[in-house]
Amino acid sequence: FVANAKPEIVASEQQKQADALARIKILEEGLTSMNIENQVLPETPTNKTPIDEPTQNSNNKPSKTPQMKIEFIGQGIKDGQSVGHKIMTFLSSGLFDKFTAISAFASQSAILGIKEVLENNTQLKDISIIVGIDLKGTSKEALELLLEFKEINSSVIYTTTGIIFHPKIYVFEGKSKCTVIVGSSNLTTQGLFQNIEASLLIDFELPNEIGEQLLADITTYIDVLSNNKTLLSQDLIDELVKGKIVPLEKERKEVQGKQYESDNLERDPSVWEQVKQVFPSIIRNKIPLGFKIKKEKLDKKYDYIEEDLEFDIEKGALVWQKHNLPSSDAQQVKDNTNPTNVLRMGSANYRIKGQLIDKNVYFKETVFGKLIWKDTTRNDKNPLQETISTFDIFIDNQYFGVFILRISHDPERIADQANIPTTIHWSPEVVKILKENNIVGKRLSLYMPLEDGKPFTIEIL
Repeated sequence: FVANAKPEIVASEQQKQADALARIKILEEGLTSMNIENQVLPETPTNKTPIDEPTQNSNNKPSKTPQMKIEFIGQGIKDGQSVGHKIMTFLSSGLFDKFTAISAFASQSAILGIKEVLENNTQLKDISIIVGIDLKGTSKEALELLLEFKEINSSVIYTTTGIIFHPKIYVFEGKSKCTVIVGSSNLTTQGLFQNIEASLLIDFELPNEIGEQLLADITTYIDVLSNNKTLLSQDLIDELVKGKIVPLEKERKEVQGKQYESDNLERDPSVWEQVKQVFPSIIRNKIPLGFKIKKEKLDKKYDYIEEDLEFDIEKGALVWQKHNLPSSDAQQVKDNTNPTNVLRMGSANYRIKGQLIDKNVYFKETVFGKLIWKDTTRNDKNPLQETISTFDIFIDNQYFGVFILRISHDPERIADQANIPTTIHWSPEVVKILKENNIVGKRLSLYMPLEDGKPFTIEIL
């Protein structure tokens, strides 16, 4: 599929690379001739003027240099502060007519989200997205979505050597201003909104010599890589999948995600509790409504959707429901009362084929029967059995993330039919979520994982 490229296209790409290398050589020679290496320039009136301070023109009248602003984006700490939010704002602003995205990885859900935003902006006339395909970080479904969007010029970059294509650059160009974001956020939903990432945003008005040089340097950077950049086509995607270079979206998620579901089953629950005290969980930031994709917008051929989206996590079989949640389960207590921090798993009148479940054995042996349980004791020396697992949590169709929760089973409570032997222990971050989203009186549904090692699902409506 590469060997069949037209000679004139190959020649054009080679000329681009030659021109780019020539520009780099000129820049290097220019710096050498200036002889400024390792020198500290004195603070004279000619080099002291900050970018935003007024300067003097030939008529000795103050004139303001076009502004340049630099902003640090510390993502993952504060909800709403993310590269994804910035991209949505700029794409919707109407200030730019050209958008270029360069990313090491791309996911299906992020491409869908970008498409959702672009559909509402007719100002953009020139859209280019360049993605890498190393480390199984970009999926077949993501590439096929890019290919379907005819208004986007889509390319992939790859090398057969051990070098990894790993940049993340987003460029917005308009007639009067430009904005560049350079950092660590990949073109994936988690990379744009939820992971802990760091980026710099450079915003400048035109004309601006420094800003325009920055744009030229980015163009040169891409031109130098032109021999390894190929326009996207279905034949190319098929070959990359056949060569096991590009994975399906489900495999991409498993490879790139923080996969602790399977090895959780071998962890010592008591040790894990201590680890959580040292390294507490961070609540995953919410994905803005304008970026979320509803299922009906997806083509039927995409049978897997990235798990970051609240509408798209597939659940296993329903195994329990508890209606009219009490305040004790919902962690809504009075000021002078401590919360229970647990979900009590009684029968709750839940029936399977008309038969009421036996709360004494159903949860321990059936629902959580494949987990590895450990014998331990309470503080009062009474025996206790414990395990841990992961749970995806939804409240009113809002996805709050995946959480590691402890499950305990007290054998001594079985003798007393009024007691409830099995409980799920809400983690501190989940308790906070429950307090902020009052679930008293609502219905809680528990679903099995789709397959062993995947999270359970708790849905509250």
